[in-house]
Amino acid sequence: MSLGYSYPELQPWLDKYETDGQFDGAKYTKDIRNQIRNLYRPLSLSAVSRWLDESLKSDIIVNITFNR
Repeated sequence: MSLGYSYPELQPWLDKYETDGQFDGAKYTKDIRNQIRNLYRPLSLSAVSRWLDESLKSDIIVNITFNR
């Protein structure tokens, strides 16, 4: 929030994250995880079934380099 903006999914000041008038971190964390699952889960398991193969799990490497 130091840059003056936030994403809709990351608004801890919303009333739905309060319990007895106090911020409830557990509610916030649970809701964020649910939103991420809903946004990014595959449409079907068959779409990612090839990535579930045991032989592929240790072969995925990602290297990212960027200039700030």
